[in-house]
Amino acid sequence: MFINVTKTAGKIWLLAFLLLHISKCLKAKEIETELDEEGHSDNGDHNAQSSENSHHEQPEPPVILSNYTVTPDVPFTGDTLTIVCQFSELNTDISWFRNWFLIHNDVRINMTTNIRTQSVLYALTVKDLTMEDAGTYICKSNSNGRSQVQIIPLLIKPVTIIQTSNTDIVCDGNKVNLTCCTNDISIFNVQWKVTGGLSIIGTETLNSTCATYTVQANTSLCPSDKSGQKTNYTCDFQGRNGARSWKEIQVTYVRKANVEMKDPGLVSVQQPLVLSCQSDVPSFDKVIWSINTVDNIIDPIRFPHYETIENGSAISTLTVNHVTLDWSGTYYCTFYQSRTHSTGTVTLNVGHCRFQRRFKLIQFKQIKSAAIHSLLVAASNLIIIMTIQ
Repeated sequence: MFINVTKTAGKIWLLAFLLLHISKCLKAKEIETELDEEGHSDNGDHNAQSSENSHHEQPEPPVILSNYTVTPDVPFTGDTLTIVCQFSELNTDISWFRNWFLIHNDVRINMTTNIRTQSVLYALTVKDLTMEDAGTYICKSNSNGRSQVQIIPLLIKPVTIIQTSNTDIVCDGNKVNLTCCTNDISIFNVQWKVTGGLSIIGTETLNSTCATYTVQANTSLCPSDKSGQKTNYTCDFQGRNGARSWKEIQVTYVRKANVEMKDPGLVSVQQPLVLSCQSDVPSFDKVIWSINTVDNIIDPIRFPHYETIENGSAISTLTVNHVTLDWSGTYYCTFYQSRTHSTGTVTLNVGHCRFQRRFKLIQFKQIKSAAIHSLLVAASNLIIIMTIQ
């Protein structure tokens, strides 16, 4: 009986020992698990963050659409530009970019939304375009974690106008055309403006490339006191979408002068010579005197001439202190205005003084007569004396 009890107690003790050992093992495992969780909690957060960053570093590529419009089709500097992107669903997150830089509303730029039944339109409006506004535009939408983009390359053209160069017009009744030309003239409305001291109005015409303004100036439209006046003709190009440009052509109107010279009569050798010519146009650029031919210019340094304005006329006076026979000939007095000129002429004879020769001859005759008279008187006296004797 004892032995049996002992065996039974041993079995019970062995079982209790095994249960206690298992309990300790489970407790140790639980503690180890808690320590592991506490010790590796930071690493777990880091791994989670790394997983999230990895997700952002490799996002799902956006869907590229091409459902947009650009107005006008060919934008010019000065135009108002509108780009409209259409998406199939209402997106709450829309961004606009130019050359990959985010665009914000300002004085020139405005962004709007237009919701329709089955789509939504997002519009970007840019006023008063410049060449710096050219580039790549992007409208990007984000909805439910999905991105859609539309890429719009945009070129901007300058308004290029080629105009007539500044010119001189002689008021002789001939027609003169002033032009402003561009290959894009069909999209512009062209107006001409006339400003300046001498407003001569012309006629406007238009063809496929040029706007033309034709003027016809005659002497009645160009008073002599207005000769040399400058008038500005401006061609103003206005586009349908706001583009605008203009060019100015400066015209100098010139009235051809009438130049007169008076005959000075006979001029004697070694006497001073004074010649004058008068132009009925008071404005001039320069005056040139010449003799015998227009190209034989009288040196203005050795023989200066002076110009004055009197009673609305220009007068030039040439002075030579002592002339010789070489100064005989035809004199030319030329007034220059821009690219036109007017000339007056007179013929001059230089000779010996007749009055001096006549005076000497009279003196000689008087002396000769006096001598003869004295001889006759002496002869008469001699005859008388001889007769008395």
